[in-house]
Amino acid sequence: MCSSATRAMKVKEGKTQKPLKVTSIPGLDIGPEQLMEQQKTDNTLKKYWELAENPVENGKTQFFIKYGILYRKYSGKHDGEDIIQLVVPESLRENVVSLAHDTLLSGHRGSTKTLKRVLQEFYWPGIHNFVLRYVSSCDLCQRNVSKGTVGKAPLGSLPVIGTPFSVICIDLIGPLSPPSDGNRWILTIIDMCTRFPECIPLKDISSSSVRL
Repeated sequence: MCSSATRAMKVKEGKTQKPLKVTSIPGLDIGPEQLMEQQKTDNTLKKYWELAENPVENGKTQFFIKYGILYRKYSGKHDGEDIIQLVVPESLRENVVSLAHDTLLSGHRGSTKTLKRVLQEFYWPGIHNFVLRYVSSCDLCQRNVSKGTVGKAPLGSLPVIGTPFSVICIDLIGPLSPPSDGNRWILTIIDMCTRFPECIPLKDISSSSVRL
């Protein structure tokens, strides 16, 4: 029995699938020696090294050193299990957040879910604000966000003007190209009571020209 292929089937067979675009994250092939060096030379982690060398037993948060690498232990979970977090130096923080937000399996989640995912393994001072700023400035998230979720700015109110020309709005438009008769600017004046407009051409916008 012979089977025939339609034109649509032939076109579909001839099409090649486009590969998925995956964000490339450089700098993840760092070894333990490099990590130790970057941790020790990072001024933002200086106080955590001091806390690790002089540990305090009480409290939910403790810093400790294991094989020369600085870690943080947090015991604030309700189930009683401690969370061991690697303290990330400043040079690697953006790579860590990018791994938790930009990669194929991360799915460009929001700041809350991205922060929760990062805190499962990592910690550094100011991590909450760092993740929030990173997610808020993500170019792909900004271009693909649903327009229905973007909040509208509240409308302001203008004062009611009862006397003509008691309040006017002045603005400058330009520079215009190509200029007409050498006038590259337009001084606009609008009366806030009657909405009467006035336009004055200007060759420059110096204080003496605008005042005249």
